[in-house]
Amino acid sequence: MKYNIYELTDSKEKNMWEDSFIVFDSSALLDFYFLPKNTRENIFNNLFNIKLKDRLWSPAHVKYEYLKNRKRIISKPINEKYKPLKTETLKDIKNSINTIGKKIEDLKRRTSNDDKHPFLKQNKIEDFFKSFNSLKEDSIEFEKDINNQIDDIEKEINDLHSNDDVLNAFESSFKIGNDYNFNEIIEITKEGKHRYEFSIPPGYEDLKDKKGTQIFGDLIIWKQILDFSKENKKPIIFICNDLKEDWCILEKENKRIKSPRKELIKEIYDNSGVEFWMYNQAQFLHNANKYLGTEIEEENIDLLSNFINEKDDDEKKSNKTLDLSKELEKLKLILKSETKYVENYRKYVDDLYSVTADDFAHNNAIELSMLEDNLTELQEKISELEQEKIRLSGK
Repeated sequence: MKYNIYELTDSKEKNMWEDSFIVFDSSALLDFYFLPKNTRENIFNNLFNIKLKDRLWSPAHVKYEYLKNRKRIISKPINEKYKPLKTETLKDIKNSINTIGKKIEDLKRRTSNDDKHPFLKQNKIEDFFKSFNSLKEDSIEFEKDINNQIDDIEKEINDLHSNDDVLNAFESSFKIGNDYNFNEIIEITKEGKHRYEFSIPPGYEDLKDKKGTQIFGDLIIWKQILDFSKENKKPIIFICNDLKEDWCILEKENKRIKSPRKELIKEIYDNSGVEFWMYNQAQFLHNANKYLGTEIEEENIDLLSNFINEKDDDEKKSNKTLDLSKELEKLKLILKSETKYVENYRKYVDDLYSVTADDFAHNNAIELSMLEDNLTELQEKISELEQEKIRLSGK
């Protein structure tokens, strides 16, 4: 085993860029749709078709996941990024301007009579009102211009459904690996059950939100990478925007991939005798500029990096919201059951006191009080979790 198998030295990184196969996860392929079209064209024409010609490979399961999610992701920038600009931001600007106009008119109305208070000289107010009206007219043109720009971008995005440059680049530039039959997938799920029980990467975090064989999707991809690397005996650089601990170790501040999980480095080396490293998509493009001489604008790489980080934050919020929902559902069932029990117990204590007020009845009354306190605490806990869920949703 090479001494520095777990470290990425400058010389090792340079050698890997000269000789390795580049493998994209579906998360990184799908995120090309969030890059400007001209940047995509630069990447596909200069990097994929020239610099990395015959070095791009995709596991069959990555192809499956990419094609399964492609149409949904194409429309995502419209629904998540551009529609809110129209329905929220521009609407808020318009409403704010209208509100200011009404306030100025109210100021004029209340201060224009010189025979009673409040009275103010109107010349300054009139001058300001004229300036405001000019701003109001400019804002109408501004809104039209922004809406036109958004319409053009939305059309460009929607055109991808019929003329998809990402799909075209994938089909023309990537060699696709062999798929597994159903029996082979079942065998992987058996191994995966053991790996996930002990948090052995990759993929165990998918237990939280996936079902069926898709729980083991990352492991299926990894197994296909292992098969390919054993056959071709060349280093593998894996591009992945799925920034979870079951794939990689992240730098704390900027969420860049610091290294793959050590278990993955060892497994592929023991299996195939090759080295393995990972980047997120922004790191990949930055290093393509560095080692292959491409000229992808750093500004666009920075925008992509910010997008990857925001997406990771959103996913973590979504997972936490899902966990909260499950916890709330469980607590509400407990509350329902406990409430019924307390109600019946209260009736029992009331019946006791209607007959006698001895120590037995008194002790049961104390027990009832404790049960009611527990019920109150449970209600408060549910209220706290509901508030936390609202906070995470941003409502």
